[in-house]
Amino acid sequence: MAFILLEREQKPIRLRGRKVIPSTISVLSKDTLVDGEYIGVRSKKKVNLLNHGGTLIAAPELREAYYISNMTPATLGEEASRIDSDEVFVVPEDFQKIKKYTFMKYTIKDVWRDVFNSFWIPCSLFDQHCKLGAGWIKVSTQEIILMDGLLPKQTNQLQIRLSNNSLSDSNYGMIIAGLKEIDF
Repeated sequence: MAFILLEREQKPIRLRGRKVIPSTISVLSKDTLVDGEYIGVRSKKKVNLLNHGGTLIAAPELREAYYISNMTPATLGEEASRIDSDEVFVVPEDFQKIKKYTFMKYTIKDVWRDVFNSFWIPCSLFDQHCKLGAGWIKVSTQEIILMDGLLPKQTNQLQIRLSNNSLSDSNYGMIIAGLKEIDF
């Protein structure tokens, strides 16, 4: 289980007698995410996910991007006030399973919108028809975060299928090449 912190309030607010941080997160699956303690992969700081779910209202030109990026409101513990955006949080037992990659080349289908490029989009990675894992892709920075899986050392191209592909009859995907593992 994991999420990416997209944005948060700068200062805590008081809610039911405790200080909390209203936030926006991107999740791989809203159904499997559970409230509890998570660890930041880059910062190594612990954060409590107190509550998540609800609706975000986006400007008309961003509605599809919000939808496919699986954004959801979240309430985090006060300790999140010192965490930067784009931090990836995982449950402690998944800490060693997460990897980050860059890619050099990509080819996208016609249905991809330019507005999606700056968002972390949940996806699955495939080599031919074999699923390698799930994670997020951000085209503007040419980065992939792979939550569950490992990419082969020798691969020419990988297919990306968006996790939330109900916007179109196609797979709403892309082909990427030139992958290299990097540090968080």
